[in-house]
Amino acid sequence: MSVNPELVNVRIRKELDGYFVATSVELPGLVLASTDARAVMDDIPVAIVALYKANFDVDVEVVEAFPASADEVKIPAAWMVTRHREVALTQ
Repeated sequence: MSVNPELVNVRIRKELDGYFVATSVELPGLVLASTDARAVMDDIPVAIVALYKANFDVDVEVVEAFPASADEVKIPAAWMVTRHREVALTQ
């Protein structure tokens, strides 16, 4: 069975205190913060995997929808989330 990926948009904003904060309307509970924007970007897929497991008991694969170069941080960022489903095997 084919599963369509879901798009999770992540808004990253720089606060007055110098922290970069990432949140998502599509995935409530996703909140990451760091003074390093790259660190926030690197933590996003890990956090998405953890939230899907905790909230939906589902394993997912997460890839950046519109990848940036290694030295670039895209704001806003979008991530494609594909749920892994168990397939019943027939004998």
